[in-house]
Amino acid sequence: MITRNSAGKWGGLVGVVGMVIWWVVATVLGLMWSSYNAVTNVISALAGVGAPYAGVQQLNFYIFGASIIIFAIGLLAWSDRGWRLLVGVPLLVVFGTGVIVAGFFQYDPNNLEAATTQYHNTASLVTFLAAIPAISITSWGLNHDARWPNYRNKFVPLGIAILTIGGLAIFLVSTGSGPSGWMGLGQRIFLLPLTGWLAYHAFLLYRLSDRSNASA
Repeated sequence: MITRNSAGKWGGLVGVVGMVIWWVVATVLGLMWSSYNAVTNVISALAGVGAPYAGVQQLNFYIFGASIIIFAIGLLAWSDRGWRLLVGVPLLVVFGTGVIVAGFFQYDPNNLEAATTQYHNTASLVTFLAAIPAISITSWGLNHDARWPNYRNKFVPLGIAILTIGGLAIFLVSTGSGPSGWMGLGQRIFLLPLTGWLAYHAFLLYRLSDRSNASA
């Protein structure tokens, strides 16, 4: 039987591992591809049509997205489920699902009008649009959750950073403006606070549920 503590513990563990795998794999694949430049090329190019290790990066997308979904389920199971979490956690699931869909449809750098590229871009945009409110509303919910002691207002600085960086990134992508030569760097700067939030809260979830399990 799955208890609240076990769901939280596994959700937290998978969340942390998923974030680590995402960055390690994406970094290593980029270094192994001699013509790839992390400053100018987006991460999607690693899984794109013609990429030498496309299948590996596609799997990385699936692992990343699945880890977000599993973390979200564990978070909801462990917490007191106030209305804020009932809004924020489903958005986290949309975030994770969008990552999986974006990995399934390959980005084609040589044919930006191809259907697979369009589907990939649409999924990516939905992912980013869901991620920002998901993190903000979920943090708001944890701020009012008795099962998350000493959490109050810790999310505010990171939330402001995510909203600012995310809003700018979405504006540049949607309008096609900005220094396109720095798109890879800009994407990574945007993803760092998102994955940082996920890893930090997954670790907290694991620690809190593990302590509760030990004292039960």
